[in-house]
Amino acid sequence: MKESNTSERLKYIMETQCIKQVDILEKCKPFCAKYGVRLAKNDLSQYVSGKVEPKQDKLSILGLALNVSEAWLSGYNVPMSRSNTREFKDIIKQLRTEKNLSQSDLASELEISSSSVAMWEIGRRYPSKELYEQIADYFNVDIDFLYGRTDIRQKIHFDKEGHAIINTSHPSDFLINLNDEEKEIIIEYRSLDEENQKTFRRLLEYATKFQELYEKGTKD
Repeated sequence: MKESNTSERLKYIMETQCIKQVDILEKCKPFCAKYGVRLAKNDLSQYVSGKVEPKQDKLSILGLALNVSEAWLSGYNVPMSRSNTREFKDIIKQLRTEKNLSQSDLASELEISSSSVAMWEIGRRYPSKELYEQIADYFNVDIDFLYGRTDIRQKIHFDKEGHAIINTSHPSDFLINLNDEEKEIIIEYRSLDEENQKTFRRLLEYATKFQELYEKGTKD
């Protein structure tokens, strides 16, 4: 859930770390040089003032330079630290390999060059906003998953009655009635790091198997 914006988050960093815009630009320089991204003084000024929101490539540079999560910097209610975030280069490679596609195959599907996909996967380039949307549609994932803002591939929306609607590619949406405790479980799960999320899923699998065995035993 988005609870703030980049302007407020940048101001918070400058206030708590006692730094100015010029200091942020200095921190960004080595990353701009490494990834071939241009971040001008005027760009940062507009981000701080709130007139403009940074595009993904510049948001990534700011996140790396300030050592904060890109999702947090965007204003989302996630941990500030980068430790739990995933980068686009890892996400796109995972999605591609899951579908048994080569870089050339994916490039052909997206009607781009193979070198573009290769550059994405080593973190040297980022897609345009339009390409992000195209990739999300192709792999049937939420765009926030591509940005590394969430581990949930398909976004969950809550209606006024507390129902969670998960967007799918099926003709009708998936409707689940969640109570407050179930919503809290989802929130807690998303706050865990990747390793603890795996542990959580394993425990859930054990609990499910135990219940199946118990129900089978009572029937016998």
